[in-house]
Amino acid sequence: MEIDTETRVRLFLLSFRELFDQNAIKYEFNRKSSLYFREMGWTNTHAARYVREKLRISDYCEGPSEHHFKEGTTVTVFGMQLNNVELYVKISIDGNYCGCMSLHPSERPMNYPLRGCTE
Repeated sequence: MEIDTETRVRLFLLSFRELFDQNAIKYEFNRKSSLYFREMGWTNTHAARYVREKLRISDYCEGPSEHHFKEGTTVTVFGMQLNNVELYVKISIDGNYCGCMSLHPSERPMNYPLRGCTE
């Protein structure tokens, strides 16, 4: 039986938060994200904590899907608003760790297929 998208995203967010709260996190932010943090006066930890606290199922954009080169790693993309700026957020989970990979202003319009869902 196939699990619907909403359920898959809920499970992904639950896993992300559990791993984050266990300090099983890898800061894998790309250069674009790091430059954005510097501009905001944030550290990797501050940015990841912001995502952990603010991310909602209605922010979902695409995934979960397999990482393009990390076997056994699932990636999901979300979008968030911060100071009237749409942010692109990419999170990974490899079973033992969660990874914050991207958090920066989006470069293209984002689609929110679960916009009507609530926590």
